[in-house]
Formats: sequence, structure tokens, C-alpha cells
Amino acid sequence: MIQKLKYLLLLFFANSFLLFSATQSIDSISIYQEWSNYNTKINNYSKSVHFAKKALKYSQLSKNIEAQIEQNFLVGKLYFDLKNFTEASAYFEQSQENNTSLFF
Repeated sequence: MIQKLKYLLLLFFANSFLLFSATQSIDSISIYQEWSNYNTKINNYSKSVHFAKKALKYSQLSKNIEAQIEQNFLVGKLYFDLKNFTEASAYFEQSQENNTSLFF
């Protein structure tokens, strides 16, 4: 009985930890995306790119394909606005590749 209780307790804490980690990654993605959006609004594009790349990093770590598509597109758009078309193209292509992988 005590072994079973220990096992259930271990499962509970492991599940809580995994849920917290997943929630933390999603929260980090949205926070960095909001910071990127704010910096775009105040025309601070270097910080906007920095925060968008942070959001992209967390979406990759959490293996959140939809967030990766969105963040790659955001970084691409920021580089496009900065007239850095080579970088923009690379991020747009990555966004498109991830988008295709969702359906196939």
C-alpha cells in the first residue's frame, strides 16, 4: 500500500512538473512576442527582432509547430521592414516549410 502511494505521489509530481514546463514555454513565447510587438510600435526594430527570435527559440524548444510558423513569419516580416530581404526570405521560407509539415 505504501509503495503504491509513493508511486502515485511520484506520478503526481512528475505530471505537475511537465505541465508547468509546457505552460512556462507557452507563456514565454507570448511574452516575448508581446515585447517584440511593443518595440515594433515604438520603432525599435533591433529590440523587436531580438524578442521575436527569443519567442522563436521557445517555440522550437517546446516543439510548438504553430508558434514556430508564426514566429518565423514575424521575424521575416521584421527583416523585410528593415529592408534586409535575404534574412527575411530565409525566415519566410522556414515558416512555409513548417506550415507544409503541419499538413503532410
